[in-house]
Amino acid sequence: MTLLRKDRRDSDFLTTIAQIGVTTHPGGKEATKTLFEKLDLKEGDVVLDLGCGSGRTLTFVSQSYPVKIIGVELKSELAKEARQRTQFARDRVIVLKGDIERLPLRDNCVDCAFSESVLNFVNKEKALSEASRVLKREGQIALLEITFKDKKIDRINRLAREVFQVPQFEILTSEEWCQILKSFGFCVKSIQQLPYWWQGTDKEEALVEARLLIGLMMRWSLRRFLLTWRLLFALTRYSAIGLYWGVKEPVSTS
Repeated sequence: MTLLRKDRRDSDFLTTIAQIGVTTHPGGKEATKTLFEKLDLKEGDVVLDLGCGSGRTLTFVSQSYPVKIIGVELKSELAKEARQRTQFARDRVIVLKGDIERLPLRDNCVDCAFSESVLNFVNKEKALSEASRVLKREGQIALLEITFKDKKIDRINRLAREVFQVPQFEILTSEEWCQILKSFGFCVKSIQQLPYWWQGTDKEEALVEARLLIGLMMRWSLRRFLLTWRLLFALTRYSAIGLYWGVKEPVSTS
């Protein structure tokens, strides 16, 4: 007898975390703080969270900076959770159900856009093209994404696609991230790597991680759950938390 359920056909990682109702990212709140220390945010700026999940970073930003913030989330359950979590700041926080590959926003309306462990799961070209479209001239882009420390390792990407059941999932190197950012008109100003398991001493973060792992264990097959641990060990050895900060370059009129 086992408590582990067999995989459902639609149980990709993003669907599963929406069912669990909790989202997190490597590095947790401490990595988020490090990322935002790089940004030059002014009072009244409009900040866009690309894939806001359950709204934990929306809460942090609204409590820490005098900005307006928009969260875009594909999963209805998570968008609802994010709205409830940010009720205290509803005059400055808007949560939209939408796709970051087709943002429901007009051109040149955002001062800063950021993502945290989201772009590896989607079409990076489409998402960054949309981020560039909605950002104002010289707007800021900030990414927190799992990154290979050195060279790209295809077998880890294949394992990750099997675990997450997301066909387009792909981890890049820092060089590749810089190339793709530059191809969409961003000037990369800063690159930093943090250890994969780096997340300070935040007890709340540890509880969130535990809730997520228990949720995965109860929903995924034993084989898939064991593959998850194999993937985590590989990521700890060969990857890092990549922090990238850049600015949208003005379009030349010459």
